[in-house]
Amino acid sequence: MKATDIYSNAFNFGSYINTGVDPRTGQYSANINIIALRPNNVGNSEQTLSLSFSPLTTLNNGFGIGWRFSLTTLDVKTLTFSRANGEQFKCKPLPPNNNDLSFKDKKLKDLRVYKLDSNTFYVYNKNGIIETLKRIGSSDIAKTVALEFPDGEVFDLIYNSRFALSEIKYRVTGKVYLKLNYSGNNCTSVEYPDDNNISAKIAFDYRNDYLITVTVPYDASGPIDSARFKMTYQTLKGVFPVISTFRTPTGYVELVSYKENGHKVTDTEYIPYAAALTIQPGNGQPAVSKSYEYSSVHNFLGYSSGRTSFDSSQDNLYLVTGKYTYSSIERVLDGQSVVSVIERVFNKFHLMTKEAKTQDNKRITTEITYNEDPSKSFSEQPENLQQPSRVLTRAGFHFVFNLIKDKLTTEFL
Repeated sequence: MKATDIYSNAFNFGSYINTGVDPRTGQYSANINIIALRPNNVGNSEQTLSLSFSPLTTLNNGFGIGWRFSLTTLDVKTLTFSRANGEQFKCKPLPPNNNDLSFKDKKLKDLRVYKLDSNTFYVYNKNGIIETLKRIGSSDIAKTVALEFPDGEVFDLIYNSRFALSEIKYRVTGKVYLKLNYSGNNCTSVEYPDDNNISAKIAFDYRNDYLITVTVPYDASGPIDSARFKMTYQTLKGVFPVISTFRTPTGYVELVSYKENGHKVTDTEYIPYAAALTIQPGNGQPAVSKSYEYSSVHNFLGYSSGRTSFDSSQDNLYLVTGKYTYSSIERVLDGQSVVSVIERVFNKFHLMTKEAKTQDNKRITTEITYNEDPSKSFSEQPENLQQPSRVLTRAGFHFVFNLIKDKLTTEFL
């Protein structure tokens, strides 16, 4: 099984803002911000572009294996819609021109994707930003070629002959906001526009097609800055590239250990997951250790659901009929002593239905009810499926017995 065979909406719930382990999937991801595009005439409106890492992305898209630049794309061949924030959804067959796309596995109406023709698509986001996607050359991938903000200001994205992003320009003035330089397939640096006669640059370094260092922005007229992000990797089961060490310019370090035969996909196939994370803050601060445990029978891939095969083209858990839950436990450790525990339970739509936090003999439990009918498939669920209908929070003391001290219930009508 290839890493790219794994598709699940569980990945749409993780944060791609920093680094960390996803409690649903057990995958360690990382994010490095590159630039925030801001219109001149609209306050509090911006689009942050960053590099994000996923162990299930084995291609080199110009920034090393596993890394992608956070721009929205539509693969018209596999019908995969990938948002800038990392979310992915599967589309139904493309409609005729001048119609909206429909999704197999998306209920929340926070965007529209409009097909103008076979090469051009418009993404209307809830925040008012409109993304224009175009197929470039013979590519099956429609890429972001323009970002339009609510006031009408537009940034154009220019691609080179290899279909790689080369420039981002402000349409009205033609000013270059970001320039990307390449050597072969890899981006070696990005440059920012002149500011008070100073041009800033971020440099990238690679080893065997893996991104190993990213500098902080520095004066492009001077030497390369020594302050940089540093990553080391390992390949698990021969196909899954994972980050084993992530080091920031401040000396903050994260060390990740994995269980190679982690989540079961079938009776004979597995995907790895992060089993332990050690955080070394630096500056003389003590290290923090975390361990992760996942339910062995049920998981986010829908294992042991009664299905006998795995369909890589869609979320297999959405195909499960009846009730199905999976869970994870996150522990914070001080040496061999457990400092805190977070237990989480998720339903077959990857929605968290229970979270129990225990620390210092105190326990807070939150139970969440959604607008779901477990007997129905995803397509038959209501559009407000992901909106909680009831949240029940309990706080108490956690000893040999549990004394309920307080209770708060929130109903959503």
